[in-house]
Amino acid sequence: MQFHVQLQSRVHKRKEKMSDKPKPCCVCLSEKDQRDQCILFNGQDSGKCQEFVEKYKKCMQGYGFQI
Repeated sequence: MQFHVQLQSRVHKRKEKMSDKPKPCCVCLSEKDQRDQCILFNGQDSGKCQEFVEKYKKCMQGYGFQI
């Protein structure tokens, strides 16, 4: 019985840690849109979109994501 309670406690703590951080798909939406639009119309290798890529990376890093 004690093992079951400990296991439930660990699962609950793990879920709390996961829910503290937002999902990457839900943050930096405007930066992501600008980056994607630029790459779509100019191509990834054009060099014209570096400003938007850097803005997106900086925004994501602000939420704790490593890109």
